[in-house]
Amino acid sequence: MDRCTECDCELGYVLNDDQLCQVKGIPYCVFQQDGECIECQNGAVLKEGICIKCDFPCQECDPEDRSKCTLCFEDFVLTAEEQCTLGTFEEPVSCLEGEFVSLDTIECTKVEEGYRLTGPTSTTPCAKNCLECDSTDCLRCDTKWYPFEPQGEEC
Repeated sequence: MDRCTECDCELGYVLNDDQLCQVKGIPYCVFQQDGECIECQNGAVLKEGICIKCDFPCQECDPEDRSKCTLCFEDFVLTAEEQCTLGTFEEPVSCLEGEFVSLDTIECTKVEEGYRLTGPTSTTPCAKNCLECDSTDCLRCDTKWYPFEPQGEEC
């Protein structure tokens, strides 16, 4: 369904967090009948009259496990592990450790100092004064800084 602004939604529809019109009262639903959803927006799957949002980049997923993809959005390919990865059937993009796939260029990009990987296509900043980190700890601090004891997220 096309993206819309608040004034573009028809009567009985509301604007959701993804800026798409959905049936009022049923998240991610684009059509309902007798109080139950019969069609979900892209990125959600129908289960027992409700829509379950799939994990990105799944366009459709297993309603029992939102992270198991059955169909991927454009520029992604479905793997045997039921995951979506950037690339095509001919050339899936596979990055080295410490790299991620830039959605701007669809190429592997090295994670910048002071950031950590949070997924195949995303990074997040480390704590202040931390040059290298994992999901819980600062592994390497900026000059003149040292990790808190016991090792903590901040330097």
